[in-house]
Amino acid sequence: MKEKLSIILGGGRLRLLIVIVLLLGGGVALKSQSYTDTLSVYFRQGKSTFDRSYRGNGERSESFVRYIHDVLVGHEDATVKGIRFEVSCSPEGSREVNERLVAARAESIMKWMQGQLPLERVPYEINTTLDPWTDLLSMVESDENVPYREEVIGVIGGLIDGRSQKSELETLRGGEPWRYMLSRHFPSLRRFEMSVEVEVHLPELEIDEEALRADCERTQLPMTVPLESFPRYDTGLASVSPMKYKTPKDISLYVKTNGVALGMLVGNVCVEVRLPDSPWSINVPVYYSGLDWFRVTTKFRMASFLLEVRYNFPGVEGLYAGVHGGLAWYNFAFSGDWRIQDAGGNSPALGGGLSVGYRITPFKRVPALGVEFNAGLGVYSLKYDKFYNEPNGPAAEKGIEAVKCIPDALGISLYYRFDNVKGGTRR
Repeated sequence: MKEKLSIILGGGRLRLLIVIVLLLGGGVALKSQSYTDTLSVYFRQGKSTFDRSYRGNGERSESFVRYIHDVLVGHEDATVKGIRFEVSCSPEGSREVNERLVAARAESIMKWMQGQLPLERVPYEINTTLDPWTDLLSMVESDENVPYREEVIGVIGGLIDGRSQKSELETLRGGEPWRYMLSRHFPSLRRFEMSVEVEVHLPELEIDEEALRADCERTQLPMTVPLESFPRYDTGLASVSPMKYKTPKDISLYVKTNGVALGMLVGNVCVEVRLPDSPWSINVPVYYSGLDWFRVTTKFRMASFLLEVRYNFPGVEGLYAGVHGGLAWYNFAFSGDWRIQDAGGNSPALGGGLSVGYRITPFKRVPALGVEFNAGLGVYSLKYDKFYNEPNGPAAEKGIEAVKCIPDALGISLYYRFDNVKGGTRR
C-alpha cells in the first residue's frame, strides 16, 4: 500500500511531496524528491524589455523570486538541479525579425534574473520557438468565438505539418480571423517561461508501518499546512520551518538631461523613479543658468525645479501624462526695452499644471538609452520687477503681481534607465 504526505507552505509555496512506499513487515528509506515550478513573463508587441507593469509580470516574478531565493538560501536540504528557459513570439513578424526579438527577450530576462538570484553555478538550457503554431492551435480550439474557427483550425494544422503558408492564415476570410487572434491570442504567445527543477533531500530513515499509521491518524494526513499559521511541523520524516524573507521592491530609475534647455544655455538634470509594480512614477527636473546670451541685454537666467507625478499608460508603451508643481527664480531679457526679474530676487514664481510626453528607445545596441519628448502648461502666480534693459538699468516698476498661464515644460531629453535599483544601488 502507499501513504502520501503533502505539505504546502504558504508565502513562497515550497511544496514537499513525500511518497512513502511501505514494505511488508518493514519500512522504506527516504532520500529525495524532485518537482518543478514555472514563471511566465509576457512582452509587449515588438518589445524585448521586461515591463513589470504589463500583464502582472511584476507580481508573478516577485513571488517566484522570493520562492526560489528561499529554496537556494534558506534550505540546506533543497537544491536547484537545473533551469529551462522557453522563449516564444507571436507570428505576425517575419522570421528574421522574430529571431532577433526572441534573442533580445532571452537576454533581457537573463540579465534581470541574474541580478535577482545566485544562479551562476546552476546548469540551464534555452529553447526558442519562432513558429508557435501548436500553442496557437490550442488557443483557437478552446475559443468558440474565433471567426470561421473550423477553417482557422484547418489552416493552422497545415502550418504545423508544412501544408500551408502563413499568408493563407493572414488573408483567410479577408483577414478577420487574423485580426481577432492578433488582439486576443497573440499577446499570450509573446512570453518567456522559466522552469526551475528543485530537488529536496530527505534523511535516510526507516519508518515502520505502525508508526506511520499513528502519525497519519493523529494529524489526519494527507493535508495542507499553511506556513503562516503553523510555525513548525515535524512529521518525524522531515522538519519544515518558516522562511522569513522579504523581497526588496525593485524600481526603475531614469537619469535625464533636456537638450532644448541646454541649447538655451540652461544646465539641467532630471531624475525619474518608476514605482515598483505600478504605472506611476515621480519626476524631478532641476534647472539653473547664470549666463547672458553673449550680451548683457539678452539673458535667460533662472533657477527652478518641478515635482511631477506621472501616469504611464499600460496600453501604449512610452506614453504618459502628468501633474506637476513648480518653483522658479528668473531674470529675463531679450534685447528689447525691458528686463524682467522676480521681485527683489526673492519672489519666485509658484504654480503648477499638466504635462504629456512620449518615450522611445531608438538605440538597439543600448536598450537602456532613450529619448523623451514632453510638453507642459501651467498656471503661475508672479511678482516681479521691471527694469530698463541696459547695463545697470534702473527699475521702471516694482512689485507687479499677476497670474499667468505659461508653458512650463518643453523638452527633448536624452535618458539612461537603470533597472532593478534596490536601496540606491544598481544590480
